[in-house]
Amino acid sequence: MTKPRTAMTCRQTILHLLDYAEGRLEARKRKALEAHLVMCLRCVEFLDSYRRTPAIVRRATNATLPPTIARRLRRALRRRKS
Repeated sequence: MTKPRTAMTCRQTILHLLDYAEGRLEARKRKALEAHLVMCLRCVEFLDSYRRTPAIVRRATNATLPPTIARRLRRALRRRKS
């Protein structure tokens, strides 16, 4: 009798990373994913990028355009809308 396969591939791991990062992955899959992460630096780095993304987006959306650029952008968007 063969032992059930529990290890995840990189592809499977990446498909489940968002659920894992948000704590929504069922226990069996979480354990398999964590076992994969122990052996795969690339997937660990991918997970780290998932975790850093919200902070990057917050910083980018908190940026303020200089008034002259904001006016030019509004004008361009109005012209495009017409």
